[in-house]
Amino acid sequence: MNFRKLVSLAAASLSLLLPAMSFGQANVIRTETREVLVDAVVTDKKGTYLRDLTIKDFKVQEDGKDVVVTGMTMITQSPAAKEKQHMLLFFDNTISSASSQANARKAAQQFLQSAAQPGRLFAVAEFNLGLRLTANFTDDIEKLKRTVSLVQMSSAAPMSSASVTGVNPQAAQAQAFVTRSLLRAIRQVAKSLSVLPGRKSVIFFSQGFGLNGDLQTELKSALDACNQANVAIYSVDIGGLDSEPMAPRRGAAPKSDKGIFAALGKALGSLPSLALQPSASSTGFVSMFQGTPGGGTTPGGGTTPGGGGTTPGGGTTPGGGGTTAPGRGGTTGTTTPTPGINSAPSAIGSSPFERMDTMLEETASTRRQVLQTLSRDTGGFVITNSNDIAAGLDRISKEQTEYYLLTYTPLKEADPGKCHTLRVRTSRGEVRARSGYCDSKPLNMLSGTAAGRDLEARVNGNAASSIQAAMQIPYFYTDANVARVSVAMEIPATAIKFAKDKGKMRGTLNLLGIGYLADGSVGSRFSDSVKLEFDDQKQVDAFAAKPFRYEKQFPMASGDYTMKVAFSGSPDGFGKLEAPLSIKPYDEKQFSISGIAFSKEIRQAGTLMAGGDAEVLEERTPLVFGTIQVIPAGTSRFRKTEKGYFYGEIYDPGLVELGPGKTPPDYGVSMQYLDAKSGELKFDAGVARVNLPKEPGTAIVPFGFQVPLDKLSEGSYKVVITGLNSLGAKAPQAATIEVTP
Repeated sequence: MNFRKLVSLAAASLSLLLPAMSFGQANVIRTETREVLVDAVVTDKKGTYLRDLTIKDFKVQEDGKDVVVTGMTMITQSPAAKEKQHMLLFFDNTISSASSQANARKAAQQFLQSAAQPGRLFAVAEFNLGLRLTANFTDDIEKLKRTVSLVQMSSAAPMSSASVTGVNPQAAQAQAFVTRSLLRAIRQVAKSLSVLPGRKSVIFFSQGFGLNGDLQTELKSALDACNQANVAIYSVDIGGLDSEPMAPRRGAAPKSDKGIFAALGKALGSLPSLALQPSASSTGFVSMFQGTPGGGTTPGGGTTPGGGGTTPGGGTTPGGGGTTAPGRGGTTGTTTPTPGINSAPSAIGSSPFERMDTMLEETASTRRQVLQTLSRDTGGFVITNSNDIAAGLDRISKEQTEYYLLTYTPLKEADPGKCHTLRVRTSRGEVRARSGYCDSKPLNMLSGTAAGRDLEARVNGNAASSIQAAMQIPYFYTDANVARVSVAMEIPATAIKFAKDKGKMRGTLNLLGIGYLADGSVGSRFSDSVKLEFDDQKQVDAFAAKPFRYEKQFPMASGDYTMKVAFSGSPDGFGKLEAPLSIKPYDEKQFSISGIAFSKEIRQAGTLMAGGDAEVLEERTPLVFGTIQVIPAGTSRFRKTEKGYFYGEIYDPGLVELGPGKTPPDYGVSMQYLDAKSGELKFDAGVARVNLPKEPGTAIVPFGFQVPLDKLSEGSYKVVITGLNSLGAKAPQAATIEVTP
């Protein structure tokens, strides 16, 4: 069984590598020409497309400032004349009735038949508490219609308005779980589409959803990903297609805690962070869509198998003397703050989704507001309040060849990782265009630069480092024999030199990392440039008071490496770190375990935090178990007075092979602390149980533990972590820590 079938599609994409160099991305700055391309749809008040505008009729603003439009093209020709057009039909199968889903799919079938034309490719995706691609891009309309006709109803029961207003706290938490998962699925769809050329359209069939304050950042991340990938979302409000009132399915009991979203059960505590990482290969990240786009009458290639399921989760609710909430991965009662499974300090607090004062009323109006935001800010529109959506879908089809392509030179140099707002106006009609674009951040930012060449010379040179720093490099499997390596570093902030520039204090930290194989060849490489900005020297001094934490994730194939990293924050100083990295071969049919990430900081997963946009743009995957996010530290050295944690993942292919009604095995982790030199056992923490989410479809079992620093004397330790299940499977992993006064 292929590993790609073991995890949800959102966790491991089902496709071949599409060479990114072969396609342009219309909304990302081109480094050679420094141009930004903006698609603008212009209509009169009656909705008729205007085709006679000139370049002088347009005004464009970037970050609130006017820019000069240097080029304009009206796209009116048949798509067969130039590049292919890509349209994805995306069905949200949650929080809707069977009748609305059936009517939506009937309309989608009619749309496919009427919109088909040479050069236009369609794909189909489903969201059912997990993202699944059910048909890849193809022009085989009959195959697409058959795929669309299969209604994939969610296992989650529909919810009434009252169920998410605070009347039922468990239902409110369930709704937050589903909404977060769906927004991250939209984000993953956008990332996967980014490798395809030109403007892409997503027709989003959904009843919509409300947002509380904690989910606003997820919406913004989804919008940023769509704008970065040049994806326009056309929302179809399928609530208007109901031929019968929305009601819970047979067996559901909306007035009880057990009835609403019962299928989520104890999975409510797990978040979809881990399920939305892109898959990887030894040569780079891959797309969600299989096959090479375009290419005549047989592009894309068929229906993609597998996928689905829920987000990897598991683990009991962190304790520390608190009470575990029902339906969140634990049992009602008081947990014990021991170094056992998933224990964490009580300072974590309760879930932010239990704060009733922030919950919005889930009315049809608020649900549509989110659909309107998704469409408006990406350049699409909403079809709503109609039991006959054929006219609206026909308008989407026509719009693919009824827009202007504007070109302008941005006001500032590219700042990789930063997003910019856009506004397009014209006095001749009404304009729809996406609301922003992002400067993409490549894996090797310093490639071909003087800074990159200097650091590579430092990596391979004999000069001693002038800056002391620390680094840890855990890894987590994303595919057969492919891992996501997470470099975490702690660098003295005083090593970064700041200078006043245009009223701000600015500094730059450049980094280069190379993974060398035993024969001296390069197995992997990354480079980065981190720009820092403060208002005054006082803020710089506060920044310099503690180490700067840096994190980078990138793919590597299995193998034995020597990881070398050089960095510099000023012309007169540099640092260099070196560490062995052994990524064990992953047999997709074998029980296995990841590397171990040590941490000094944990937080409630899903809360607003600085750097959220950076994680989206840099493809960083948070380390989440249950309701807790683990922040990897740059060191595995702990003071006895500190709190220490670590995170890992168990991989068990047998989990996804369980049939209906089959009981999964029990899982646990044993922890032993040995003297690093003699190998003598100093402390045995025993075996701690790892709870599983109840939803099938994932082979990943994440876990988190507290380091028992109070049980350890000062010294160096070899920590042996062994993943276990009740069927006798086990997989060990070793790491080292140091305990200081």
